[in-house]
Amino acid sequence: HFEKKISKTFKRKYLGGNGFGAYLLYQEVEPHIDPLSEKNVLIMATGPLTGTPFTSSAMTAVVTKSPLTGMFVDSYFGGHYGPELKHAGYDAIVIKGASETPVYIAISDGRVDFRDAGHLWGKETFEAQKLILDELGTDTQIACIGPAGENLVKYASIISETRASGRGGVGAVLGSKKVKAIAVQGTKTISIRNTKALLDFTINNNTKLRDHPQAGKNFPTYGSTAAPATYSAMGILGTKNWQTETFPGAEKISGEHNKAKGLLVRSRSCNTCIIRSSKIWKAGTGPYHGQVAEGPEYETQFSLGSLCGNDNFDSIVTADRLCDELGIDTITAGATIAFAMECFEKGYLTVEDTDGIDLNFGNHQAIIELLKKIAYCEGCGNLLAEGSKRVAEKLGPEIEKL
Repeated sequence: HFEKKISKTFKRKYLGGNGFGAYLLYQEVEPHIDPLSEKNVLIMATGPLTGTPFTSSAMTAVVTKSPLTGMFVDSYFGGHYGPELKHAGYDAIVIKGASETPVYIAISDGRVDFRDAGHLWGKETFEAQKLILDELGTDTQIACIGPAGENLVKYASIISETRASGRGGVGAVLGSKKVKAIAVQGTKTISIRNTKALLDFTINNNTKLRDHPQAGKNFPTYGSTAAPATYSAMGILGTKNWQTETFPGAEKISGEHNKAKGLLVRSRSCNTCIIRSSKIWKAGTGPYHGQVAEGPEYETQFSLGSLCGNDNFDSIVTADRLCDELGIDTITAGATIAFAMECFEKGYLTVEDTDGIDLNFGNHQAIIELLKKIAYCEGCGNLLAEGSKRVAEKLGPEIEKL
């Protein structure tokens, strides 16, 4: 590896996060390259406020050329990884080339090691993170891929704790490079030009947030999970692959209803964030009893819920947890399954095409089965792992309108 100082001019011009990522990607990647070739790069970049007390500043930007779209993608995750990377001494890291065998990258206060990950390859994300913590210590923050990334699913995600950098197949890019994880530890001080001014600004901003009806009340209470019922009432909730935009089961999958049922376990927050909008939910009774997930957020309630005609909240919690462990983007996964369900409804797909799975809208067991098949590219999952656009192209021009 090699390191490069970032000039003040560069910082002021590109700021950090996706600004750094867009510039670096433009410099490093030639036109027309295959996103899953070793010529692509994957960039993780922090923002100028990451690691400071300022609330909502803990995001890490992941930038690459997308295997799903073939274009620029910037995808984000919160938690504690970004501040740890900053404390390790880096504003951004760029991963180039590819390893012949599985590795994980360990970064600690300016030291970078490439470690064997043969024992981690094939593991789900939660288990892989635990094993790395056992090796490096609990003061480590980890971003890793699951089986979906290893199998180059076009919408594979990168998972840190339970936070997902989900969009565009960033996990598949890491998988193509045989990089299972990037682990960071840091004890360096982050310099602030005017600490008092930043703290005064942060305190003032936090007061405004607490007084705001969304940031101060709704998000701390429900996160984004109140949205399905609201959006359905407004006629803008994608339902049955957008064939309609009102969903009779919207209340059943919404936060208020399930909080009242006692399914909200507790709230969590990203580093230094006062909003605590992340919610940990549990499944109630029935076949999914005992499942717990940090999430679902609105996007997952919509994509694996109403978009698939599914009003079983317990199954959405289970599917959300499964996507995190397998390393799959919940949004594209749900949209692709919903598209397949409409194809099934209209007779373009049959049970012979779906490995015997009944893909009628609302079949929540089918969603769980398909997520596993997609992650491991097994049977019909091998096709659905390509995303809805490529599935439509392979099924025929009359299907693309769906």
